[in-house]
Amino acid sequence: MKWFKHENTFNNPKIEVLTELWGIEGYGVYFSLLELIASHIETDNQDAWGYMPEEYGSRYLAKKLHIAEDKLDNIILECIRLKLFEDHEGKIFCPKILERCDDYTQRLVKQSTTNSEQTTKKVEKSSSRIRTEEDKNKKENKNITTNVVATAVAETGLNPIINLFKGVNPDFDTLFENITERKALQSLIDKYSREKIQNLLQQLPEIVAKPYAPIITKPKELQSKKKTEERSGGKGGRCGGAACK
Repeated sequence: MKWFKHENTFNNPKIEVLTELWGIEGYGVYFSLLELIASHIETDNQDAWGYMPEEYGSRYLAKKLHIAEDKLDNIILECIRLKLFEDHEGKIFCPKILERCDDYTQRLVKQSTTNSEQTTKKVEKSSSRIRTEEDKNKKENKNITTNVVATAVAETGLNPIINLFKGVNPDFDTLFENITERKALQSLIDKYSREKIQNLLQQLPEIVAKPYAPIITKPKELQSKKKTEERSGGKGGRCGGAACK
């Protein structure tokens, strides 16, 4: 900052108190410190704007201002008490300095504020987008998990039914990994119910042992037989068609 606005402080109550206690020295110290703080406002140190540079201690300032160090400390304490300055963990801070800055610095302040707001909006927008994507992914993952679990349960649930072909098929164990046979069995269950297909298969060894009985050793053959019965009006008989109605 090259300069700052020096408003008329002649009737300012805080400045009046300061000068009543410390005379022109109080007035001079206050504005000298303002000049020092303002002179260190640069484009590349925005986090330090408004603060007294740490390298300027009381001894250095007292020597620079030609005033006793203890008097300087007391004037600064009075400025803090009057809220002309603030004490930020031992650092002198002037909250009003940016209101008094030159036109160039005011533009920097506005630009900094605008950038900060834009950054905040971008972060909020990005966070919102990320949350939306996360929610979407969670929903998709939940649906995928649900479908996988449901499929796994359904697939696993077929195994006990397939096991019932053991009495009519010495190689029934090959049916467990046969996708075509599993789909055929699931289709039968969906159409006639699990309980009815299970009851039919439990009777199957007895049914196929009868003379002229159809050969049914796997789900696909059972499905084909049921379709034949349906086309003939359910009179296939020997497969126990009535059991599936």
